[in-house]
Amino acid sequence: MFQAPGPGSKITVTTRFPTKSIHHPSGFKDNVTTGTVMKSFRGDPPHTFRMSTTSIHHPVARVDLAYVIDMVGDVTKKQADSGVRSYNVKGKNGDYVVTNVNRKWSCTCDGFMYRHTCSHIREVTLLEHEEHYKGLKIVGSRTS
Repeated sequence: MFQAPGPGSKITVTTRFPTKSIHHPSGFKDNVTTGTVMKSFRGDPPHTFRMSTTSIHHPVARVDLAYVIDMVGDVTKKQADSGVRSYNVKGKNGDYVVTNVNRKWSCTCDGFMYRHTCSHIREVTLLEHEEHYKGLKIVGSRTS
């Protein structure tokens, strides 16, 4: 899984999408986009980034990291502390990417698209909490 490059990165990214077109007997279509990474818009999902391109018809492309198969260029340019954490989660029906951007969760699974939450996010948050509290001793408890 690729990490989103920071704004200002000059990259060439290749994405692969499933297709049923007779022109693509492999069942997939590859798109190659070259440009400069832009600052994301407020409503963009956390597992995407935008880039300006040289295309007259599509001057701005939004790239979903779930479909990226190759990324070349200045991909190391990142913001100092972007507050972004991504996790690869193996689910029953495939592999998914769970992303946390400034405490706002998202997942690439269909369940998240409809319910805005899913078992993959619950699994990751549970693991994060266990990791955070690992090694801490409970000194006392308080009951009301």
